Amino acid sequence: MSGAADIATAPEHRFAATPAALAGADPRSRLLAATVATVAEHGYGATTVTQIAFKAGVSHQAFVRHFADKEACYLAAYDVVVDWLGVEIRAALGRRGGWPRGVRTAVEATLSLVAADPRLARFCAIEPFFASAPALERHRATVARLAAPLAAAGRAHCAWGAELPSELEETIVGGAIWSIASHVRAAGGDRLAELAPELTYFLLTPYLDVAEARRLAEE
Repeated sequence: MSGAADIATAPEHRFAATPAALAGADPRSRLLAATVATVAEHGYGATTVTQIAFKAGVSHQAFVRHFADKEACYLAAYDVVVDWLGVEIRAALGRRGGWPRGVRTAVEATLSLVAADPRLARFCAIEPFFASAPALERHRATVARLAAPLAAAGRAHCAWGAELPSELEETIVGGAIWSIASHVRAAGGDRLAELAPELTYFLLTPYLDVAEARRLAEE
């Protein structure tokens, strides 16, 4: 399967900034990377195990040694990517003096990672809605996990934190993710960084007065 191997290792099928679990030469890593590339290109519904195995440069038998089916492979790849993004976002939140300025840094880091490989937006933010019930639940859990530090810091920062709706942070984080994905669908990664002020303002407004949120968003 030398032709398949060439396809799997071609630069366009690798991330510019890559989670370690997708960068390896072992069959499992290659299958995960191929899943991200194939689903991002064709959509979950149109992706087949045969396509994934071909792009990874492995046999169908090798695929089933690692994953029970397409869904299992997709969920494993999803976990790898979102865990890696989560680490990067949490690290960014701790820079630039922490809350609330760290929110702008975290937004910028997210946009930079997605701009480096726009396939991440479709794979993580769009396809879970079209994949399966477990994929959608995984996505909702990811949104909740990303929203938790925003809720903790934001509500502690403002006097009215206890009065805010319980699902506020999941709603605004989910909206920010969808906004990024929508931009990528329309324009790819081009000018994605220009969303940083708008998204920062959107995330900070519940906890700050409007003028302060705008000032921090535009720093």
